[in-house]
Amino acid sequence: MLCTQCHFPGVEIHWYTCVSWTGGELGEGLDSYKMRDLLCRRAPVGKLMPDALYIHRSALATLPPELRRECEAAARICPVPLEPTVFKISRRLKRVTLLSYPAFEVDAHPSLAAYAVVENGCVTNLVDCSSRKNPPILHRKELFVASNHPQFLSFQQLTQVEELQGLYQYPARIGTRNGWADALKRAGVEIVGHELHTTVRKPGLQGRGLDG
Repeated sequence: MLCTQCHFPGVEIHWYTCVSWTGGELGEGLDSYKMRDLLCRRAPVGKLMPDALYIHRSALATLPPELRRECEAAARICPVPLEPTVFKISRRLKRVTLLSYPAFEVDAHPSLAAYAVVENGCVTNLVDCSSRKNPPILHRKELFVASNHPQFLSFQQLTQVEELQGLYQYPARIGTRNGWADALKRAGVEIVGHELHTTVRKPGLQGRGLDG
């Protein structure tokens, strides 16, 4: 199948072999959306959303074998050197989206750089987001990784502090870089590494607060 959409500078996609996602490749039953949904809900690691399960590449081994093989197969057929950081596994469709967040470990809220959609064994969409002025960003990174990830605790602690500051009160507004920057500005805080610091001293605090 030919890639139906390609928005990747300098990349021209021609015909290539699709991977079969039936039978022995992924196990019987994944054609059923009920089975897919059940497997996603059974996954011990990952951010479970109404339409999909999101999981970091370091935690793929924790997935049910059928879903793990599906993610690995999707990564193998990606036609460009896109390094998938997070896998978005559809709960209803035979679709895996490979999401690239190059700064996942170092940026508290990394921006999406690129993504590839693999559906029914073929790449159907390939998009470069690196030049976008207001790309999507991630929150709650501890949900994407296993508890033995070396940065799990720092991810978790940052989320807890952000919640206490009310930064997640309006989730629809903070899903992009600019929206998140506005939320931080309104709250008078900034993020350094994986720590939250005050930028505006409120009367009476005398230097106390997030910064100690």
